Amino acid sequence: MWMPRCASVTPHVFGEGDAITVDEVKQRWQEIKAEQKKHRASPFEGIPGKLSALARAHSVMRRAGEEVVVPASPPAPSFSTERELGVLLLQIVCTAADQDLDAERALRLAVRDIEKNARGRSGERPGETTTA
Repeated sequence: MWMPRCASVTPHVFGEGDAITVDEVKQRWQEIKAEQKKHRASPFEGIPGKLSALARAHSVMRRAGEEVVVPASPPAPSFSTERELGVLLLQIVCTAADQDLDAERALRLAVRDIEKNARGRSGERPGETTTA
């Protein structure tokens, strides 16, 4: 199953494409991806269901764009580096564990709610995208 998909997105590797230079390969890749995106039932289609909650949240938020409505919460703490962000995330996980809460499950549930709300606005039926 992966071979047809691999061949369709990398025709230059399988002798099917006419791209010669790196720039031509990149341009063709963008064209192929744009064509595939036209046929998606939802912006979330194709996000692997087995991603961690954090990786899935990143993909969902990136694809959902402006249509996402994140529930109101206390003001987010500020950070300016990935290290600071990592410490903050670790603090949240530790606080959740202290309260017998599963941070992974909590984030996965919140992301599912975002996906459901976005699908509802676009008219997509539940079940039309990869489940988390």
